[in-house]
Amino acid sequence: MHQIKLFVHKNDIIKLRCPSCLQKIKIPASFLKNKYKFRGKCKCQSIIEVELEHRRSFRKEKNLDGFYSYNSEKSQNVKLLDGDIETKFTSTNCKIINISTNGLGLKSLKPHEIKKDDILHVIFQLSPGTNIKKKVVIRNVQDEYLGCEFIDGQAEDEGIDFI
Repeated sequence: MHQIKLFVHKNDIIKLRCPSCLQKIKIPASFLKNKYKFRGKCKCQSIIEVELEHRRSFRKEKNLDGFYSYNSEKSQNVKLLDGDIETKFTSTNCKIINISTNGLGLKSLKPHEIKKDDILHVIFQLSPGTNIKKKVVIRNVQDEYLGCEFIDGQAEDEGIDFI
């Protein structure tokens, strides 16, 4: 059995290629009714296990120092220098672990009480001298992991659209 991960395209089409016979298959995503995993059999009798990603854009893995806060005034006082955070107050630090043009995933380095639909201000650097300040809404909370969606414009910052 072959296992593959596929992304649902903007037009709700899943494009699949059988790993055994290389036959191309197109499946309407609506046919799967919000399933995230399914198993199918190709004409060549090969069994394929598929995991679907329903994202608008791909996320790239990162390991960046960052800072988040509920308070935009507090985050305005944060200075990022070559990936290090300098503050004059006790801050909640985080690691940016993935990023796309529509959002990011971060891991909090401290216990938190953040929940879905909370709004945070996040600051990080993609590279030295490229400070990114974003307002985000929390879409997913799994222990210390927070899945965030940008709410102050997509890919406005230099560098995010070229990840």
